[in-house]
Amino acid sequence: MKIKPISKQLSVLNRYLTLWIVLAMVIGVSLSFVLPTEELVYRYQVEATNIPIAIGLIVMMYSSLVKVEYEELGSVFCNKKIFATSLLLNLLVAPVLMFVLAILFLRDYPEYMVGLILIGLARSITMVTQWSNLALGNATYTASLVAWNSIF
Repeated sequence: MKIKPISKQLSVLNRYLTLWIVLAMVIGVSLSFVLPTEELVYRYQVEATNIPIAIGLIVMMYSSLVKVEYEELGSVFCNKKIFATSLLLNLLVAPVLMFVLAILFLRDYPEYMVGLILIGLARSITMVTQWSNLALGNATYTASLVAWNSIF
């Protein structure tokens, strides 16, 4: 029995995810030169929530979150080892690692140092769900861990 390479098992969207991300960044930066971005950003905002960004995040997370078996969430929270490991990595290891990287590489740029440390504290939920999806991870565990870490 011949096993297909991982790249052949991925959809076109997942296989070329890096390309799509780069294209989205190029399009976004290009549009910022053409459109009145500040007015456009604040026009579609309710209090502190930007509606187009919220819709985009929901669209990006939908594919991962639709695979969650919500009836199993209770049993997932019983695995204390997984949640302790997640908390240790997210609340201790990641911020310390980002702090060390900030000191090593961004010593002369305090604004960037703060940004890098904050990324270590609060990674993007969308990024976490998509990487788990690409790694063929358990969507139920991923959703649980993301929710758990967001609370903290």
